[in-house]
Amino acid sequence: YRAVWFKVKHEGKGSAAGVWATTPHETSPIPAYKFTIPASLATGNYIVRHEILALHNAWAYPGIQSYPSCFQVTVTGSRKQIPSGSSLVIFPGAYNTDTPGVVFDMYTNPPVYPLPGPLVW
Repeated sequence: YRAVWFKVKHEGKGSAAGVWATTPHETSPIPAYKFTIPASLATGNYIVRHEILALHNAWAYPGIQSYPSCFQVTVTGSRKQIPSGSSLVIFPGAYNTDTPGVVFDMYTNPPVYPLPGPLVW
């Protein structure tokens, strides 16, 4: 079975003056991670896949280590829009050696991390 996914949020490095998105979560108390389900998303059952990418050993292939976590949500209402085309990816197989961000040397302190996968829908 191969699941089809789309992004509703992503954070890496560069969105706040070169600070990693994980930096606020390295303090105590750890703030909750928040995201918004798009208001236009069609009614139905969805699985949310939260993914943490470890870059500590990503300077050479196979690159990043992926730590996904999933939970189910039900969207209600009369919404009808669903993602399609280039906003969708399939796991396994969404990332490969040519995907930006899969092989990445964080120790050179680049200003931005190119997040793998599709753009946010």
